[in-house]
Amino acid sequence: MKKSIIAVAVLGAMSGAAFAQVAPNNITLYGVVDIAFLRTSVEETGQQTKTTTGLNAGNQSGNRWGLRGSEDLGGGLKANFRLESGFNIVNGNSGQGGRLFGRHAWVGLSGGFGEVRLGRQTLFSSAEVTGIADPFDNGFGIAGFQLLSSAAGTQRNDNTVTYRTPAMNGLQGAVYYTFGGKATPVPASESKDNWLGGGVTYSAGPLNLGLSYDTKDSSTNAAGSRDDKWLNLVGSYNFGAAKVHAGYVKEETTGEDKTGYILGATVPLGGGELLAAYQSGKVDIIAAGVADPKIRGLSVGYTYALSKRL
Repeated sequence: MKKSIIAVAVLGAMSGAAFAQVAPNNITLYGVVDIAFLRTSVEETGQQTKTTTGLNAGNQSGNRWGLRGSEDLGGGLKANFRLESGFNIVNGNSGQGGRLFGRHAWVGLSGGFGEVRLGRQTLFSSAEVTGIADPFDNGFGIAGFQLLSSAAGTQRNDNTVTYRTPAMNGLQGAVYYTFGGKATPVPASESKDNWLGGGVTYSAGPLNLGLSYDTKDSSTNAAGSRDDKWLNLVGSYNFGAAKVHAGYVKEETTGEDKTGYILGATVPLGGGELLAAYQSGKVDIIAAGVADPKIRGLSVGYTYALSKRL
């Protein structure tokens, strides 16, 4: 689901003319500005209900601006880059812990072999796989798959090398490795933070499928440490009158194991889209004597694009 605003398009057109004087190839300035009025009530057992009211940044889509481009190197090769900065429209602060380009900062090389990307980037599971199962397209916070899967649209890694295959008859895959950047052995209180994973997607007309598996070396010198693992299996099918979504997640992280599923639908209605999702899951806490919580979620929404360009 593409989100943009007219002001960004105007700025992009003006900047494109300036870039053309120094760069012969495609460079795009883009962005999203998203703000909402939000009233939230949280009720906890044995405590008074907490209600907050105010403006909320990035309710549907994370606020961002960025530059992306490519240069034809000849022989079927292209050099590519993407720099993307997140920010909070409510107070103007930079996102992702104050990073200048916290959402993306990578350069790559593509050709008939596929594409290699080097730098900070969103994992394939977050960028390409989990959104298939989510009617809310990994937006609107925990309304969709993010309630269950920590890989849903949010995981970005530094110091990462990714290889993406070319798309072949609707099939595309990717593998990656994240260098932890820490000496071995690590102190007992720190993890190595090396990641390894990948995934595959398949698209054929109305059918979309995806599978991803990510691992993080969370082991330390402390007793009882272990690796973290994330598995996502997703699918969707567009019947025309409605698009149905489904997904399964299994996570094994330090301290807990989690399994869950999502069922959802996207229905064209009145020029917009009606969105609905049901999430169910359970968490197994490894620590003794701690109750295992259950996850239940029901979300309904409606989006309507006021801009005719969307």
